[in-house]
Amino acid sequence: MDTKKKIQNKKFRYCPKCGARDFAQKSKKLFVCNKCNFNFYLNTAAAVAGIIKDSSGRILMTVRRFDPMAGKLDLPGGFVDDSETAEEALTREVKEELNLNIESISYYTSIPNKYHFGDVTYNTLDLIFFCSVKNFENIKASDDVQGFKFLCIEEIDSDKDVGLDSIKRIIKQLKIEAV
Repeated sequence: MDTKKKIQNKKFRYCPKCGARDFAQKSKKLFVCNKCNFNFYLNTAAAVAGIIKDSSGRILMTVRRFDPMAGKLDLPGGFVDDSETAEEALTREVKEELNLNIESISYYTSIPNKYHFGDVTYNTLDLIFFCSVKNFENIKASDDVQGFKFLCIEEIDSDKDVGLDSIKRIIKQLKIEAV
């Protein structure tokens, strides 16, 4: 067993069903209780992000309020809640973070990501959408966003200014497509 698996296994010592300490990692994502035979899978979580442009073509970037990557640039978005579509999640997140109402939404791409929070690394699949809003009159940073900026794609230094790896990759991809 490699070091990464050993570290991950230490985080899950007890069976969530029976409480036994005999909870073993059997594969990259499967843990099995050797006492009650309970199977626990570490599956990928869904997350969403929106590319919203103003009338000048600048991208609306948020500034993260909390770790991971507090103070770094991000796209508006977040995790998909239980029984929620990706589109519903993005609409909710944009409203919560920026007080904006999405008018239209279209799928762009997806990118696997690792989201480090606390002592746990979550595997996510980030679903990226192009969005439009009617106007920006009521824009206001709240929730887990400390601020926002409208930036031309060339102004964004993805390696230096952007926090999350998946968003860095999106910005780089948008730069290539803009050429």
